[in-house]
Amino acid sequence: MRESVSGIKHPAFRDALALTRTGGRVATGRYLVEDVKLVVQALASDAEVYAVFATPESLGSVEASCSNRKVPLYVLSGGLLQKLVGTGYETGSSAIAVVGQRR
Repeated sequence: MRESVSGIKHPAFRDALALTRTGGRVATGRYLVEDVKLVVQALASDAEVYAVFATPESLGSVEASCSNRKVPLYVLSGGLLQKLVGTGYETGSSAIAVVGQRR
């Protein structure tokens, strides 16, 4: 399932944004994995992956794995990925996954 996200009010984006704070991670037992290589590794592992956020440029690296695992894939426009990374400037990160913590 692939869906475009164009603003910060999207429910999945808001849920992921909450994970940038310690309280959000502790409350949900989830965390963010940044970078295409690490997202691909998470998708290839037995980790519980709840969602993937990616730029249009990185779709080729993650789309098939998301589809195979039935993980929602959200395509981010503009500077939304930087909001999840927590920077006001562009970084090398082009994909982020929401992953469950192992207990």
